[in-house]
Amino acid sequence: PAAVGANEEKDETRQQPEPPPTPLSTPPAPIRCPPLPLSMTAPASSPGPALTPARLHDILNLIILPLILLLCTLSLTLPHHPLQTLSSRLALAYLISDSLFISLLPSSVKSPKTILAHHLLSSLLLVESTLLNPSAHSGFAAAALLIESSTILLLLRRLAPPALAARLEPLFLLVWAATRILLYLLLSAVFAWHAGARWGAAWGGGAVEGVERFLTGGREV
Repeated sequence: PAAVGANEEKDETRQQPEPPPTPLSTPPAPIRCPPLPLSMTAPASSPGPALTPARLHDILNLIILPLILLLCTLSLTLPHHPLQTLSSRLALAYLISDSLFISLLPSSVKSPKTILAHHLLSSLLLVESTLLNPSAHSGFAAAALLIESSTILLLLRRLAPPALAARLEPLFLLVWAATRILLYLLLSAVFAWHAGARWGAAWGGGAVEGVERFLTGGREV
């Protein structure tokens, strides 16, 4: 019986599961850093304004129109200078290319039909001053193209940030009134004075005749 009891103890010892091996070292717990405050985090990069057809049209105009305005201004300070004809021809090329741009991308402007009609009429007038009678009328064309100064300010106001656009608003209105109203009335009076119209004489014959002589260099209109 003693031998049998010893065998049973051996069997119970064998049936007991062996304990899992003890690891040599316990891995360290992960270190958790506190979240950074909002002021120290990197700001999210905001994408710039999309290059839409309208924005591309404004940028191209903002490149070309100052060049035309500069040539027109210089040509008016240099009577009998070829710059007068050059500025008119450059403006005619601009109107044709801009009309093609708007025809291909009508969404580049708010009223494509109105602008295309304006470009067509302006092109016909520039054809007369650049091809048919450049010696007498190129000065008038250069003076009429000074209205593009208001267009340049309009484009700057449209592309500028809101704060700068608000500051450009009074200057735009002033230049718009001076060029598109007063300047055109003066040029119309010059033609009316030459044609003998009564309302043209109301502007003052000497002043109107002086403007006419300055723009034409004393040549017949």
